[in-house]
Amino acid sequence: MRPFAVVRGALGADALADLRREADALAATTPPTAANGCVLEPVVAAAGEAWRADRAAYAAARRETCVAALFDALPRLAAAHLGAPDRVFLFNDHFVVKPARSDVAFRWHRDVDEQLASFAGPRRRYVSCWCPLDDVDEANGCLVVRFRGEELPLRCAAGDVVLLSDDCEHASGANGSAFPRRALYAQYSDGAVGGDRPLRLAIPVDVARREPP
Repeated sequence: MRPFAVVRGALGADALADLRREADALAATTPPTAANGCVLEPVVAAAGEAWRADRAAYAAARRETCVAALFDALPRLAAAHLGAPDRVFLFNDHFVVKPARSDVAFRWHRDVDEQLASFAGPRRRYVSCWCPLDDVDEANGCLVVRFRGEELPLRCAAGDVVLLSDDCEHASGANGSAFPRRALYAQYSDGAVGGDRPLRLAIPVDVARREPP
């Protein structure tokens, strides 16, 4: 599996508008700060466990039901990056909103060293889809990856999608611009994680057939 890839223009104007609206609504309710790492969860609390493993229940549990991209464009990209399995599992998604002129940055890390570390089941490969909702470069904290001894800034336009393998070392800088820097982060595994009680989510998505929105 390649360590990373950038897919240009993967999300259309309608998906961007929906996701921006949801990110802004979450930021208005729970302002992004250094204390929460500028991470905004679309589902804060929901009754029962059905939302963790069922698409319809998850959509209903979100404050905004802007989930089309999570079950169409992104899983197809994730499956291709994972080696084209017929089914992938959405196990995590959240927004990262870095306020204007803020100093929140993400240190160098590999997701495989920090996520699913406590999961006792079979090792699952997974890919993270980092989706900028605004144009990003070094000035507002774009992703940077380490590849073949170099540090590569991934300058992207809104609607591009960066695919990060779970062992890809990456970081992002602070947002020194005059505007917020918004991104959606969605992660897909090649098998369910957590069994009957998912770590967070274990929502199956059949990639071979297109599901209704």
